[in-house]
Amino acid sequence: GDKLRTSFLAFNMDTVDDLAFLLKAVKFRERVLQRGLVARIYYKVKTKKEDFFHAWNSCLHHVASLSLAHTHRVLSVVWNQAGVSGAGLVFRT
Repeated sequence: GDKLRTSFLAFNMDTVDDLAFLLKAVKFRERVLQRGLVARIYYKVKTKKEDFFHAWNSCLHHVASLSLAHTHRVLSVVWNQAGVSGAGLVFRT
């Protein structure tokens, strides 16, 4: 699966301050959060026999993190397409 290559053996040598690297990083983060949210809800509904609404409510912090990751990914795509210089500074929080 999902692995973000950061070793010196990685073929693509994007640097941390490069917007392309940040785009890959936020895509990776969003995928990991999506899979984690689905796994948590599935576990709560199928194994612990919680109703879906209760399972969803107990995962709201995870949902908020996922929405923030999605926002970061969409903004990085838009800024990359627009050629905004220094856009990567926004993600250094």
